[in-house]
Amino acid sequence: GYYRVRYTLHTPTASLRRLEAGEAYKQHNRHLLRGYLSVLDDQAEETSEAGASDLESRNNRLQLALQLNQRAQQEQLEHLERVRGQQDLILRLARQRY
Repeated sequence: GYYRVRYTLHTPTASLRRLEAGEAYKQHNRHLLRGYLSVLDDQAEETSEAGASDLESRNNRLQLALQLNQRAQQEQLEHLERVRGQQDLILRLARQRY
């Protein structure tokens, strides 16, 4: 599944807003997280700016989700190719032996 975490980093001069979006996945029987940290615009003073900022952050989240989905799909295809290669090798070895 996917996850999303908002962070506010407090510095002496300002507060910085960050968004981490990512996905949980399993590799070699280990549960891992893969995500991206993106900068959220500074809090807008006007309502219209807040709306635009909201749209930008939604757009960023959708782009991140798309990238994660494409990467996961590519990894699945690569895994499938490896499995097929292993199966072909096993079949060839079995035919040579018998």
